[in-house]
Amino acid sequence: MPVSFQLASRGDRVAAVLLDLMIVYGLPILLLVGFLFSGVWENLLDKKEAIYVLISIVTVVLFLWYNFYFSYFEIKWQGRTPGKRALGIRVVDRHGGQLKPDAVFARNLMRELELFLPLTMLFSPVSSGVDGVINLLVWIWLGVFIFLPFFNKDRLRAGDMIAGTWVVKIPKTNLLGDIVQDKDILGITTNKLSTTPGKEQGYSFSEEQVDAYGIYELQTLEELLRKPEVTPKTIKEVAERIKTKIKWVEPVADKGASFYWKNHKGSTEKEKEFLKAYYAALRKRLEAKMLLGVRRENKYDKT
Repeated sequence: MPVSFQLASRGDRVAAVLLDLMIVYGLPILLLVGFLFSGVWENLLDKKEAIYVLISIVTVVLFLWYNFYFSYFEIKWQGRTPGKRALGIRVVDRHGGQLKPDAVFARNLMRELELFLPLTMLFSPVSSGVDGVINLLVWIWLGVFIFLPFFNKDRLRAGDMIAGTWVVKIPKTNLLGDIVQDKDILGITTNKLSTTPGKEQGYSFSEEQVDAYGIYELQTLEELLRKPEVTPKTIKEVAERIKTKIKWVEPVADKGASFYWKNHKGSTEKEKEFLKAYYAALRKRLEAKMLLGVRRENKYDKT
């Protein structure tokens, strides 16, 4: 299914990186200042072993913090760091699949050449002669990385090219009008709705089953149910995929219901009724969570 999206602007990407760098370098400084003003360090002055242990722990923590900050949050938050989250952008796979950890690590390893090495070079002393020429060549090489997003239509930096990723704008998705109340889309009248055996069969879903998906999947399912040109094969495949995902067990149908489906509906319509029932349950669950301030964007969002 084709999915449209908007590429993140270069300004948003730069702002997100600056916010992340403020967190990466600013948070340890704030913690250090707070530690110095707390007076706890004064109790450690006479304990050399404790100081050595503390320094070792801090060194390891800072190493992990500086080197895995971007990778950790992009894996944990599905392509979002705190800076990207604040700017409403995220990293996605260019081929439409799930963002994989190896892609995240690849694009962030390249960040060393694209960002942190130039920052280091800013504080290096100015040289002349042969060393000056070497430094000039290094700056030209680094400039290629820095300005690369300005010279390709997809605004890709070297890390994105290697990892096969894009940085896109996160659309503000809103829940549309409830399809269950739309008689034209359902294609049935109120009288027929009351006699549909789907309700008699008791399409009831547990919280775990409904929590399997988020707003993105709800909107995708709604688009599927709204399109009259969708083939029966697609309806069946989507229904089977959802049933597998939520570990659905078919309820035992009574003879009247079985006769109804066999002579009036057919298997495709039965699958469509299941999708409508699951849509209604999923929508109700998401709306209830949003009233409590919990917004789940997609099935990968664990918030």
